[in-house]
Amino acid sequence: MAVVLGTSSGFVTSAPVDNPQGINSPIGGYARGQKDTSPVTNNTITEIGFYANNATSEANFEIGIYSHNAGDDKPNVRLYHGTTNAKGTGAGWISVTGLNYTITPETIYWLAVVVDDSSTNTDYSDAARGCYKETADLLNPFGSDGEGFYTYAIYAITSYVEPPVGSTEGQSMPPYVY
Repeated sequence: MAVVLGTSSGFVTSAPVDNPQGINSPIGGYARGQKDTSPVTNNTITEIGFYANNATSEANFEIGIYSHNAGDDKPNVRLYHGTTNAKGTGAGWISVTGLNYTITPETIYWLAVVVDDSSTNTDYSDAARGCYKETADLLNPFGSDGEGFYTYAIYAITSYVEPPVGSTEGQSMPPYVY
């Protein structure tokens, strides 16, 4: 098995549960960003997580969502930032739940995670577009020390949330009547 965009990486509809068995890569002290296009039908991120493939000491981790810079194919402006999240000491999928972040369907976003300087590692496979920055914080803008065909084990669960009553979000406007 490998880290696969849409299954154990990027936008998904349910949290991954299996070990992605990718290539080992440090995430402690390295911000990792994963590029993906949001689904057509879902408009809300409810959870962001990553895979820690080794047990370590307790550490804080940050999650983020970035816009896309089409000019250099890298993350650009930080749109969402969750700064205080306890990683715990075990290995496996680690997540932040209870999010309610609205996204635009069929739009490129970058999902990002960094763990405070620790020996925490994550998995990746060579397939999609990812990048990294040696830092203990998710910077704004992201910046990048390296990029390439990385598919990091970073995911975001999306779902469809009905817009509030009276909102025109997601609805077409009626034709103008003279």
